[in-house]
Amino acid sequence: MEGLTSPATWVTVRTRPPYAEAAQVPPAETRTEASLCRYMIVRRDLPLGAIVAQVAHAAGNSSPGNLPAHTIVVVLGVPDEPRLEAVAKRLTLAGVEFVRVVEDTPPYSRQLIALGCKPGRKEVIGRWLSGLPLLR
Repeated sequence: MEGLTSPATWVTVRTRPPYAEAAQVPPAETRTEASLCRYMIVRRDLPLGAIVAQVAHAAGNSSPGNLPAHTIVVVLGVPDEPRLEAVAKRLTLAGVEFVRVVEDTPPYSRQLIALGCKPGRKEVIGRWLSGLPLLR
């Protein structure tokens, strides 16, 4: 899946394969606080300050707001832009909703920098990201 590229744009993916319903956030009255998980995936080939800023963008742009206080947040890292594009493709095929964070200023103009998954159940979304390491 390496080497997959596409034009960089802000996109909210809204695919609806049959199994996509499982990735959706359950209504507030039926979920437990521990059931919600937020995943951010960012490139590791950036300076630390850029990584922190882009994770913040991914988190803010993918949040529906009013999340429970105990929502789990997981930040994963990939080596470079082609691998981040491959993760985006995998999430799209799985029906997981996410936002793409694309930088608009040099030196990373029009490059995909991070992904922010909409909050969902860890056991559903996490299975599509299980091979990725935590950002360290």
